[in-house]
Amino acid sequence: MSVDNVAAISMSLAIADEPWRDFGFEGRPKVGSVFRSIRPGWKNIVEDRIVHTIICSVVATHYFAERFSKDSLGELLLKITEKPSVVTAFGFASRDDAIHVLRQLTLDFMEASEDELPSKLAESLHLEAITNLEMRSQLEKGAVTWAQSLHRLKEILNR
Repeated sequence: MSVDNVAAISMSLAIADEPWRDFGFEGRPKVGSVFRSIRPGWKNIVEDRIVHTIICSVVATHYFAERFSKDSLGELLLKITEKPSVVTAFGFASRDDAIHVLRQLTLDFMEASEDELPSKLAESLHLEAITNLEMRSQLEKGAVTWAQSLHRLKEILNR
């Protein structure tokens, strides 16, 4: 599968409602920059981490299905971060910062076994930093549900 296709799929899933439902939301939160600036910062951080997790775990799933090469990761990250507005929307200060974080997160997922994936997904959300216990529990469950969805995606890619 081409880098463009993997980038498009991972980005489209990050803004689709279904993955967000896996994480316990009604759908993808749709807030603008003005609203983001007046609500609690931890909510923005959690939502940014979920976006990063969705993108990177979808890329890793393509890798597991042998539809994407680790050698193409740099090209894919350049593609994903080519628009400054996207980098900002993902909560990054710069393109270099985005590439660094997304590369490391994707590699972490690629190195995990399928059994380890739910815990790797939860780790990527930095649950220990979330003081809202209800949100933390929701995201722990969401990591397991999202891992199941990724398993189904892998099965589809392997057909």
